Formats: sequence, structure tokens, C-alpha cells
Amino acid sequence: MRALLFLLSCLSAGCVQLRWDKVNRYAPIEPEALQSLEPGRSRLEDCLGRLGAPVVVLETENGDGAVLMYVWQTEDNRGFGVSVPVGDYGSADFDYDQLQTRGSGATLFFDSDWTLSEVREGPLLDLAADLERRRPAFVDLDENG
Repeated sequence: MRALLFLLSCLSAGCVQLRWDKVNRYAPIEPEALQSLEPGRSRLEDCLGRLGAPVVVLETENGDGAVLMYVWQTEDNRGFGVSVPVGDYGSADFDYDQLQTRGSGATLFFDSDWTLSEVREGPLLDLAADLERRRPAFVDLDENG
């Protein structure tokens, strides 16, 4: 009982914060839209028309196609903080946070004819691990543009 009274007296002179933030980044792709795409048949314009703009666009490893990545992410951050004044010295603070992040996505691979060759779905870390990270090739324009 004394411990509870001590805690209440400390908190009455201090500050307690509770936090709960939930953030969704990017809208998930409708499963039906993704399932309607057929490797070997669907063209780039079909994919863009059904799925919209991707978050990331890269060249394929050999430079004769493209990779489009669609991603979505949910963050759930919960926590609390306690601040108690300590005489003339300021305050004693304690913070605790628990952050959970879940990200998923879909990667679409296109060949040199802009035909869909492969679709991969899954967690973001798995999708990103499959890709070679390199910048798109530089296009040298002559004086005629």
C-alpha cells in the first residue's frame, strides 16, 4: 500500500504520457488486380492501368527490362513516459516504446518488350533481397535531343 501511495504522490507532481500511433504508408494493391495480371501476356500499360504508379522502378540486372515495386507498410507504435521532478536538479524521466513494423509488397519484372515475365509477392525484406541494387543506365542525348 505504501508503494502505491508513493507512486501516486510522485505521479501527481510529475507527468505521465501514453502514446499509441498507427501509421499506414501506401495503399495495398487489391488482390484481384494483381491476380488478373498474366506473365507472358500482360503488358506494362495493363499493369500500370490496374495497379497505378509503383513506388520503385529499376532496370533488370542485364539492363534490357524493368522492375516495378509496389509496397505498403503498417507501423504500430505504443509506449508511455513518466517524468518526475527531482528537487532543484530537474527531473527523472523514463520512456518505453514498442514499435512493430509490417511491410509487404509485390515486384513485377518486365522483359525488353515490356511484357510481364514474373510477379513476386511477400515481405519487403524478402523482395528487396532478390534485387541487385544498381542505378538506371545513363542516357547520353546528342545535340538533336
